[in-house]
Amino acid sequence: MLSIFQHTNNRSVKFKFFILCVSQLISLIGLGLTGFALSLVLYQSNEVVTVLGLYFLMDRLPAIIISPFAGEITDRFDRKKLLVLTHMFGSIVACYFAAILLFDQLIIELVYLGAIFGSIVRTFDVIIFQAIIPQVVGKNKLARAISIGQMITASSNSLAPILGGFLIGIISASGVVVLNVIGFVLSVLLISYFLYIPTANLNSVTLEPVKASSIQSYMHRVITGWKYVIDCRPMRNLLLFMASINFIVGMLHVLITPLILGLSNELELGAVLSFGALGMLCGSIVLIILGIPKRYGRTLLVIGGVEAIFVMMIGIFPNTILVAIFLFSLFFCFPFFGSCSQTVWQRKVSAKMQGRVIAVKQASVWIGLVLAYSLSGILADAIFIPFMESDSFLVDYAKIIVNGTGKDRGIGLMFVCMGLMIIMIVLITKFFGNLDDLDRLPDRIQ
Repeated sequence: MLSIFQHTNNRSVKFKFFILCVSQLISLIGLGLTGFALSLVLYQSNEVVTVLGLYFLMDRLPAIIISPFAGEITDRFDRKKLLVLTHMFGSIVACYFAAILLFDQLIIELVYLGAIFGSIVRTFDVIIFQAIIPQVVGKNKLARAISIGQMITASSNSLAPILGGFLIGIISASGVVVLNVIGFVLSVLLISYFLYIPTANLNSVTLEPVKASSIQSYMHRVITGWKYVIDCRPMRNLLLFMASINFIVGMLHVLITPLILGLSNELELGAVLSFGALGMLCGSIVLIILGIPKRYGRTLLVIGGVEAIFVMMIGIFPNTILVAIFLFSLFFCFPFFGSCSQTVWQRKVSAKMQGRVIAVKQASVWIGLVLAYSLSGILADAIFIPFMESDSFLVDYAKIIVNGTGKDRGIGLMFVCMGLMIIMIVLITKFFGNLDDLDRLPDRIQ
């Protein structure tokens, strides 16, 4: 991880980036364990996709509202202290979930309430972490640093399901959530005592001074990030493209669990999800070795088209092994897509605007996820699953595509439709969005 900075004169950069990555890895694994445990318990206790979709909805919806304010706060206050406070609040939320499970109070409304607070934690965590990276590594190593950030996410995604599936059988879901509490506490200690961002670094990015102001002027600063993006046509097109793709990804998040459970059991679910996340880890490693392609717009469109194929393949074949292989391949593409888009956002936006503009990006992406979480369960339970369990003559044609009928094949048909939607999004963006203009924007990071 640190070898990418071997030509950097300031050796402290290595240590600072290492501590930042380790603390983030610990917190993300904890969040992944909790999310896996709660989603599994919720679905097993209800066996209704809509309930699971509403959980993901409550986990993302507050992010849309809070993101602009989180971005403004990130740009105006000490980011290290904000990260510490965020992880401390995260440990409190984890304690809340642990209490629900330990005292056997799995009331859906209480779980949804905790998901809302967890969403607030994740919103601040993502925005602050991404805004700190350019301060720590600078412009020259930013692309590879972002790739490492993608690898950290992939590692946590890979470890969380397999650890969750293994640990739930040993220490129960409540014990898994307790581990999340411990992880947050450890990350707080690492950041507090070992992550140091010198004042000179903060001055170099010309953060705006904090001063008393009215609510009206505060709101004006909040919407500055939106204006920054809207006024820049290539960035605006990128934002729309990312939000559209993440709409499909959000549906995949909700539907992959019931799809796999319809083909196998909880143990195989954890194995398949871990194997899929391993693809993301492998993609991140390849990305670090090869680097990010310079043609950002073209790369994003090509990767989007490849992802569409794998999404359709997941729905077509009712075989756990094949689903695992295609999920691995799909997740292999994710780091290339994420790193390419994230590099654009952090190279083409000035450091003093990083927090607010990243907040705009996150809010827009989360809008797509929220719409997906809202609709995926309803579409599955009310349309696709009943359709594939009916005697309609159209089922005779659909079952040829998805190789069978029944509940899991209804979800499989949704995956085929999702892949077709991605292809449509890519084609529309190609002919009307012109992402090639992203390469012509000047770099804003020193």
